[in-house]
Amino acid sequence: MKTTVNINLNKQAFIIDEDAFHKLNSYIQNIKARFNNEVEANEVIEDIEARIAELFSKKTNTLKPVVDINMVDDIIQKLGRPEDIFMEDEAETKQNNASQSTINSGSRKLNRKLFRNPDDKKIAGLISGISLYLGFEDTTISRIVVIATILLLMLVSKGSVLPFAIIIYIILSMVIPLANTASEKLQMRGEDVNLNNIKNNVVNEMNKGMNQASNLGQKFVSSSSSGIKDLFSILGKLIAGCFVFSNITSLFFSILVFIVILVGANSDIAKMFATSVADIHIANIGLLLVGMVPSIAIIYFGLRWILGNTVRRPGLTWVLLALFIIGSIIIGYEAAIQVKEWHINKKVVNEVNIKTVNADTIFIYANHNKNINNDGTNFTFGKMEVNGISKIGEDIFWQNAELDIEKGDHLSLTKKLITQGSSDENALDKIRNIHYSLTSDSNSIHFDDYYSFPAKDKFRAQKVKMLLEVPVGKVIYLDISTKDFIYDIDNVTNTYDKKMVGHYWIMTEQGLKCLDKKFKDEYADEEETDEEIKKDLDQAADSLKNDLKNAENVNINIDKDGLSLKVDKKDGSDSKIIIKDNNNKGADIKIEKNGVEEKVIHIKDNK
Repeated sequence: MKTTVNINLNKQAFIIDEDAFHKLNSYIQNIKARFNNEVEANEVIEDIEARIAELFSKKTNTLKPVVDINMVDDIIQKLGRPEDIFMEDEAETKQNNASQSTINSGSRKLNRKLFRNPDDKKIAGLISGISLYLGFEDTTISRIVVIATILLLMLVSKGSVLPFAIIIYIILSMVIPLANTASEKLQMRGEDVNLNNIKNNVVNEMNKGMNQASNLGQKFVSSSSSGIKDLFSILGKLIAGCFVFSNITSLFFSILVFIVILVGANSDIAKMFATSVADIHIANIGLLLVGMVPSIAIIYFGLRWILGNTVRRPGLTWVLLALFIIGSIIIGYEAAIQVKEWHINKKVVNEVNIKTVNADTIFIYANHNKNINNDGTNFTFGKMEVNGISKIGEDIFWQNAELDIEKGDHLSLTKKLITQGSSDENALDKIRNIHYSLTSDSNSIHFDDYYSFPAKDKFRAQKVKMLLEVPVGKVIYLDISTKDFIYDIDNVTNTYDKKMVGHYWIMTEQGLKCLDKKFKDEYADEEETDEEIKKDLDQAADSLKNDLKNAENVNINIDKDGLSLKVDKKDGSDSKIIIKDNNNKGADIKIEKNGVEEKVIHIKDNK
């Protein structure tokens, strides 16, 4: 029969037999006697008792509730004997501690325990504790990664992820315990929980606390000046935070642009402009480096200053600088290649045979290729099309041919071909490859309003310009199909090109003059009389009434510029009235029929 004793360790009750109690008490008293400082002794004993209580809890159970001497011996072996650790000679103590510290730092165990770190916390020590648990000693990097991740997610989710991040942080802070004792802090770092490590941890923390206490007086003396300094520091960090956030956005945008170019590098439109697909990828890498490196540098150094991290990494600065220089060199190289491709500008003018055209009235038509895209810029998963230009088979088609009409001694037609290239020979080869067609008979000329060239020639500003010279007395009829084909045609009334279509024009000594409609000089400062304006408005109102009677669909649009009313009639035709304010100078009422402007009524402000 053995006598048992009830003891309390770290607020935990244990039953221990008498022999084990005497041995454990002797062990603890022996440790305490090694300290000259009573405060240090109490702190160390408190942490050692917490560790012993933890080990006792693991060893005792319902079947074996009593702590025996074997358990005490096992715990002493794990923690270490005082005589093996505490050296009487001070020099030997320092040497032993340095050696032991080196051994401990080099032999961290992988089986760490997860705690919140109270010694390196900004809020709850959660990120610092998780960082140590994962084996990352530099907790600043971990904070930067977490903050950057949250900001990127906020950018993507438009801020909706922030409440969830805060809730997750609070829950984890409540679930994960704080490392209060020396043994818990050692387990958090994966170090052996023995007597030497516990002693060193406690002594270091007490020394740190004493240093902080000694500095407190100095801080109190200069509190007024440091208060102003802290205010400026907070303002500076807020500004730096804005810069960091804006550069995170820029970084995200740079990556997005890189992905877009990467996906679209094999599209027809990309191949049309770039010298090669490889050049696109190389230039894309250069753009990524030049776009990302400054943002990464601002984010890194900004967060380092905001978080107060003083660890210098000169290697990172040189790496970022080298990457930026490499990106700049790549962009410069690719830009030089592209500039060379556009270096030479070449023009070739040829006369076109239209001797068969001999009628007094010549009808001008424009043929359009329906396969050419005219829906504006479209980008969908790497497929890009630009308005008026398309790749059909192995050729590029562009609806960009132009027709000009001037006065001449006789009826003649010339074709001007323009392009750019890397050399005279290269540009001439591209001109020879431009294909353009037109047909004529006795009283008409049918022009293509588009031209084509081989895709292998790339897009190098190829252009086709037609010039029709008409003698005085010859009549020209511009079909409605030429609305987008004719370009800057001079006439006696300065009528705009799009208004000239659908009418007969005779060449006079002064230039083209309309035969079937009275156009007023667009630049002349002539005012209509009240009677003329009233007559025009009455005619417009009667026309609108008739259109509405036969209307199939009516669309009214009101915006800051004015009002427009479009009537789609049952016979397939349409009419449109546009009322536009002219900035307190009056208003313009424009009437269109089937997309062609018929009349513009100018109403002055005083009327």
